[in-house]
Amino acid sequence: MVVSRLASASGGSDATALPAPGALSAPAMVCPPAAQVELAPMLQAGTPRIHSDSREFLKCVALLSMLADHIGVIFLPNIDVLRYIGRLAFPIYAYLVATGFVLTRNPDRYFLRLAGLALLSQIGFGLFHHDGQRLNVIFLFALAVAVLRCWQQGRAGKVAAILVAGLVFFDLEYGWQGLLTVIAFYLLRTHKILGSTLFMAAMVVPHFVYAGGTYHVLSVLALPVILAAPRRFPWRVPNWLWRGFYPLHWYPLWLLRNFLVM
Repeated sequence: MVVSRLASASGGSDATALPAPGALSAPAMVCPPAAQVELAPMLQAGTPRIHSDSREFLKCVALLSMLADHIGVIFLPNIDVLRYIGRLAFPIYAYLVATGFVLTRNPDRYFLRLAGLALLSQIGFGLFHHDGQRLNVIFLFALAVAVLRCWQQGRAGKVAAILVAGLVFFDLEYGWQGLLTVIAFYLLRTHKILGSTLFMAAMVVPHFVYAGGTYHVLSVLALPVILAAPRRFPWRVPNWLWRGFYPLHWYPLWLLRNFLVM
């Protein structure tokens, strides 16, 4: 009944009730920018938001727990509680690197900044690692960002080549489990079960494979800290402090150790 009325109102022809061809084809001609098409799943609409206050809170936890860990290693090796606190540092740093990659507007510049910090950090890092072969953890983070960048661009071959070159030919601090941790946190926002499982595997498996100290397993406690990070936090970590703390903190620790030995 309604159809017949519409037909009669339009002159009695059903064909005139159809929309013009251009009305259907016009939306199909509007293509999204290539940059939007190539974005990784974490950057697409509908993914959970990364709260800046949560990142600031986690930066404070990462800096303080790392400092506690290094003070424990260098000055108070018999005080286990400092090492326990220090287990939070690496996973939180890895999370911040992964989310930093998501938030950056220029992934290539982000990689270069990490690579530069890694080179600067190696001098201070070498004061406590005399073999001269092991590379500090920021090299690992730079490698992880290179992997994520190639993954984002769909270049599986380059991902494999970077992994082989990084893990086989270089002695990177935290090694494969550290790289897996960054990837796990990259996936965590959109695939919580998969990301959490990979993170747990990276933290727990080495304990059984290499018979490491039990305190290393405590790194899994970083996950609830990350997930429960407050969305409101009153303090901000200046960029110069966040970027410069790791490369520079080695020197006062080295001077203090030498002073105490005298």
